[in-house]
Amino acid sequence: MKASDVHLEIHESDSVPRFRIDGDLAPLGILSLKEHVTLVERLKYRSNLKLNIHNVPQDGKFRLGKNEKDTHIDIRVSVMPTRYGESVVCRILDASNNVLTMDALGIIGSQKTILLDSLEKKE
Repeated sequence: MKASDVHLEIHESDSVPRFRIDGDLAPLGILSLKEHVTLVERLKYRSNLKLNIHNVPQDGKFRLGKNEKDTHIDIRVSVMPTRYGESVVCRILDASNNVLTMDALGIIGSQKTILLDSLEKKE
């Protein structure tokens, strides 16, 4: 789905997972509180975060893809305590798509020339 983030927002009686796709948060469904807690614990474990700490924000990361031949996807995890429990945001960074050309970014013509000239200057 080419999502850049996954948000797990906890509420009083349930949890709502959302994917950020093209800048918009799209709800994915509803999780029970038990499912939410299980998922948060798994994400904290994979990210080397403290499982017994629930009242302070924590940040961590992990990588998907074990072999060098596999596509590596880095996941940055941010856990935030809220009134009802811990909410989580996972930033998805696809290592295979991290370098874009100027043309792919839409930088063309005189703008491209100015930027290339600036990059060649020493100061």
